[in-house]
Amino acid sequence: MEMIEKFQDLKEISPGAKLEVVGKMPIKTSTQIARSPLSIGCETLDRDFWDWEKAFPYIKQIGPKWARIQTGWAKTEQVKGVYDFAWLDKIVNDLLSVNITPWLSCSYGNLLYAEGEPSNGSTNAVPIWNQEQRDAWQAYIAKLAEHYKGRVKYFEVWNEPDIDAFWGPKKSCPADYAKLVKLTSPVLRMHNPDAKVIAGVIAYSIRYCGFSFLDGMLKSCSPSDIDIITFHSYDPCPELLSNLEIEKLRDMLSRHGIGDIPIWQGEGGCPTVMPRNQALSGQPWNEHKQVKMLLRNAFMDIEHGATVTSYFHLYDFAYVNRKTGDRLPTYYGLLRHPDYTPKPSFYAYQALSTLLGGDVKRSVRIFPSLHKNDWEREQLSPWDAVEHDHNRQRIQRVSLERDGYPLIAWWCPANPHQPELKECERFKPFTAKMMLTSLNDGEFKDPVIVNLATQTVYRPGNTGAISHWEGFDKTLVINDVPVLDYPLVLTEAAALGL
Repeated sequence: MEMIEKFQDLKEISPGAKLEVVGKMPIKTSTQIARSPLSIGCETLDRDFWDWEKAFPYIKQIGPKWARIQTGWAKTEQVKGVYDFAWLDKIVNDLLSVNITPWLSCSYGNLLYAEGEPSNGSTNAVPIWNQEQRDAWQAYIAKLAEHYKGRVKYFEVWNEPDIDAFWGPKKSCPADYAKLVKLTSPVLRMHNPDAKVIAGVIAYSIRYCGFSFLDGMLKSCSPSDIDIITFHSYDPCPELLSNLEIEKLRDMLSRHGIGDIPIWQGEGGCPTVMPRNQALSGQPWNEHKQVKMLLRNAFMDIEHGATVTSYFHLYDFAYVNRKTGDRLPTYYGLLRHPDYTPKPSFYAYQALSTLLGGDVKRSVRIFPSLHKNDWEREQLSPWDAVEHDHNRQRIQRVSLERDGYPLIAWWCPANPHQPELKECERFKPFTAKMMLTSLNDGEFKDPVIVNLATQTVYRPGNTGAISHWEGFDKTLVINDVPVLDYPLVLTEAAALGL
């Protein structure tokens, strides 16, 4: 039986913090936001799996500054040597009209040039196995790059080449993917001098075997052919990807001479029902959990240095088997199938876009430490105090700045499916004393706590200020802050325009 959840008012969770509701977050659209790291997935339009006209009015409202689209060679070239970009022009021009930057994933193949019939249709008809395929691919890429010169400069080479479902008719291989990158990158740059080439696009994240695939690719092609590395991220606990993996990735890239190359999280999301044979399948997801995972993923991506983080997907489309007509629904969208109505995640994404709208970077100018509440110090036995310390040890903290304003997020990375577990194992919100020390260059003036899940802004009332060494530091103390299993954010009221 499905557990029905709801997002609680923080005042109910933590009465000791004396939170005052300031109001709802003022929401900005994409035309009101100059820049941000947030991207929205608009994939599979190349196969007509959803209706762009119905979904597009919502994109401006959620406020991303990037959108990922698959270019659809098979849809563009249906007669050999004849290219029709009208369908893609509509999408690109619509996005540009609302100040969203399209980035084009150059995928997939074209059955006009396939050897036999690939097992997954055009999606794994890789064009590298004979000279006709290679020539046709380069001719298409040249037309694509030239056609979008001045409008698009970010081009991604293929999608998830590290899994067989999107690579064929042979098994996936880093050296073979490198061949495709070498075929594609020079042509893009020749016909679109501003082109930035995105490669990697690994399904296996930068955990598991993702490292070896990227390393193998870079050994077999020139790193100078690549401007950006992307990875995909589907994980029920995104905190498992740690700074240790990021350090390993940077070390590996440094050995290839591109240690400072930008890294994007190019595709990651969470369904709202238990999916079949798809990412995160076999687990009891719902719309409530999708909100939590969307927020946890975005903050972890930025914490790990991703300059773009892309949420998959805008809409609950369905994969369609061209042979049998069978449909495999997906439920990762911010908009529901079939009526394109917004889910709770739609509004959480809106709030996140507004919060991150600007120049976002990691920062430890003001860093949160979490301590026992005053009542815990007075009432708990030493044994119980250890348990409370253990809870605080698990808290994930991300410290950012946006346009000079601090954005401090914190949450407990709990199992998202704990509501279905036994009562004694379920995650329960708790509270902690937050202490924010700055070295006289970043004190809070009017701190507020934002619950992005409900778009509600609170002003904490149980606060104080201390200085351990007067003239050298200043510490803001917020007592009894709530700790949930999804991020809350502390920032300045002025950062929200309040």
